[in-house]
Amino acid sequence: MSDPSSPANLREQALSLLASGGATSRADLVETLRVAPSTVSSVVRRLLEEGAILEEGTGRSTGGRRPRILRLRDAGGVLAMSELGARSAWPTAASASAPAAAAAAWRPSPAAPPWPAG
Repeated sequence: MSDPSSPANLREQALSLLASGGATSRADLVETLRVAPSTVSSVVRRLLEEGAILEEGTGRSTGGRRPRILRLRDAGGVLAMSELGARSAWPTAASASAPAAAAAAWRPSPAAPPWPAG
């Protein structure tokens, strides 16, 4: 089983949350992912450098600094992510123009080998 706090998993989780509207700022990601602010800042910095997300405008202050609003970059395509297990796969596809993430689980038959026969 993969570590949910690994950088790759946090990256995928952050992208999924931003795509679904479950998070719109670093503070939202910290609260939802339950990791340190410095960890979220590192993940967000990498996503910004890759061009996967954008910072646009500021949100409402809840007593501190106003949060920077994060969103997926709309490149006219689809962002696809997947978590693979030994007997399952959880694909997710999202677009900034259609922010609700569509997810589906696929579970192969226990009798089927996890690799192509041949």
